[in-house]
Amino acid sequence: MTLTGKDLDAIGNLMKLTIREDETLVRKSDISHLPTNEQFSTENAKLMTELKAIRDEQTALSGLNKKLNDHDDQIKKIQSKLHITPSF
Repeated sequence: MTLTGKDLDAIGNLMKLTIREDETLVRKSDISHLPTNEQFSTENAKLMTELKAIRDEQTALSGLNKKLNDHDDQIKKIQSKLHITPSF
């Protein structure tokens, strides 16, 4: 069964009764708990600054870890050559 023009008009009229076309679906009271654009931008800038600091710290720590691993390898080689067993 296909819908006729009358059927579509009837559906449209029913929808107009159900949802008024001139009524907004989102009201200011519905979104009053959300931050303003300025508040969002300020908080976002703080988060981005913190994220950059964390990434910089992670980069520095990964370089330090590589140096520590290199030192650990060197110590193990020296202990092996000198036949020294670690005390821990």
